[in-house]
Amino acid sequence: MTFEKNPGKIFPQSVRVLVVGDVMLDRYICGKSDRLSPEAPVPVVDFEDEYARPGGAANVALNLKNLGAEVALCGLCGKDKAGKILTAQVLENGVNIEGLVFSDNRNTTEKIRVLGNGKQLLRVDKENTAPLNPTEQKEVIAAVEKISNEFSPAVVIFQDYNKGFLNEATIFKLLTLCRNIGVYTAVDPKFENFFQYQKVDLFKPNLKEFSIALGRDVSATETDLKRGAGELFKKMNPGLLMVTLGKQGIFVSNGDEQFICPAVETEIEDVSGAGDTVLAVATLGLYAGIEPSQITELCNLAAAEVCSEAGVVSIGQDQLFKKMKASMASKRSG
Repeated sequence: MTFEKNPGKIFPQSVRVLVVGDVMLDRYICGKSDRLSPEAPVPVVDFEDEYARPGGAANVALNLKNLGAEVALCGLCGKDKAGKILTAQVLENGVNIEGLVFSDNRNTTEKIRVLGNGKQLLRVDKENTAPLNPTEQKEVIAAVEKISNEFSPAVVIFQDYNKGFLNEATIFKLLTLCRNIGVYTAVDPKFENFFQYQKVDLFKPNLKEFSIALGRDVSATETDLKRGAGELFKKMNPGLLMVTLGKQGIFVSNGDEQFICPAVETEIEDVSGAGDTVLAVATLGLYAGIEPSQITELCNLAAAEVCSEAGVVSIGQDQLFKKMKASMASKRSG
C-alpha cells in the first residue's frame, strides 16, 4: 500500500485495537512566571489555569481513536478523583473502557506538571509502582480475556511504563492469549520487562531503553544501531524493530535490512506523549500494509506535530493527512 492509493485517508477505518498497559492522568497547572520566590531560588507561578488529559496507555488509545480505529482500553485505576476524571475523558472520546480494573489498594497514576510562561518548570508524580498483587493480577487477566472475547480485536498494543500493571507472568499469559486468537501485537517497552515481549510484530523502544537493555550506550548511528538490532533479534525475534532517536529520527530494522528516517524539523514545545503518537501511527500503518519506510516518515510527521504543542496531545487522521500531503508536495517541488 502507498499513500497515493488511499486518497483522503491514511488508515483503514474501524480496525479494532485493544490497548493494554499503564494508564495515567496528566495534570497541568499553568500561569505566568516573572520572579523568583523569596523563600528559595525557585520560580513563582501566578496561577491562570489548570486542566487534565489522559496519559500513558490512555493517550495511545485516544491517538488510535482519532486516527479512525475502534478502541478498547485495559488498565488499572484507583477508586479516586483522578480515576474518575480519566475514565470520564476516555469514555467521552468514544473509547471502550470495559477492560479497566479499579483497585481499592492503588491510586491512579498522576503526572502533575507546573508550567510557567508555557514552559515546564516542575513535575510531581503520584504513583504506586509495586507489582500487582495476586488478586489484582487475576482481575487484569480476566478483564483482558473478557474484553478480547466481546470486542474481538485485530490488534493488541502493550504500553508498558513500569508502573506495576504489566509483570513477567501477566505479559506471558497475555501474549499467549494474543497468539491463540491470532492478533497483531505491538509493544512500547520500558526497562524491567524489556525482553519478556517475545516474537511480537512491532517492538518500539526509545534509544535510552534500547541502550539500557543491551547493557551499553548505543549511539544514534546506523552502524551501532544495526549491531544492537542484531543482538536484540537473537534474544526476542520481533517482526519489526523501531527505535525512536529523538531529534535524530527513527531507526527501523526487520533483522535483515535497516535504515534511519530523519526527524522532521520543528520548533519543540513539549515532547510529552510523542512516543504514544508514534506507536499508534506505526501500529495502524504497519497493520494496514503500508511499507515501513513510508510509515516511518509518517511517524516523524506525527511526532513533530504533537511536539509543537504544549502538553500531552493526540493527533487526528485529517490533521495528519494534511501534513502528509504538504510534505509530499514539498518533496516534489524541491
